[in-house]
Amino acid sequence: MIALIDYENVGSNGFKGVESISSKDKIIIFYKENSTLTMSAHKKLELSKAEKEYICVKKSTKNALDFQLVAYLGLLCYKEPDKEYAIISNDGGFDSAIEFLKDFKIGRYSNLGLSKQGVKNVTANEVSSLTPEYSAKANEIANVIDSYKTKQAINNNLMKILKSEDVGKLLKKIKPLLVGKN
Repeated sequence: MIALIDYENVGSNGFKGVESISSKDKIIIFYKENSTLTMSAHKKLELSKAEKEYICVKKSTKNALDFQLVAYLGLLCYKEPDKEYAIISNDGGFDSAIEFLKDFKIGRYSNLGLSKQGVKNVTANEVSSLTPEYSAKANEIANVIDSYKTKQAINNNLMKILKSEDVGKLLKKIKPLLVGKN
């Protein structure tokens, strides 16, 4: 796995679970010049067996880091199309890039540990793969799943974007994405 970390977005919380990353994995940290890293986070990173790369984003324009991360991800996908990729960020804006690169194994997660343990932010790509018939609304569906803690709240809010008869069918198909929801 290659993990691209949006440090500006997740900070040191993005490194939770770094101890589970293997020597076969790679961590690429995108950060701005004025970023700071706690010593405990630094120690955890250094103890990790994964290869590490640090990319300093010097432009301070809005979303510069996000654009550079996505551009780099595209290059990596081209070079190593069979790898699994993880964007570590809480920024849902990455979901459109993931959807565009849907032929590759890419997910967006809150931290390194969650990407390994299966508790994660749901992506439009995951919704589309389980329910291709709803791919046009996959981003909205993924946002609903991420935004609510209970299956009832998810059901109620899906009713706002889909016909009521479609919601039941959809919920059965996306059951794997609802793990951990009450």
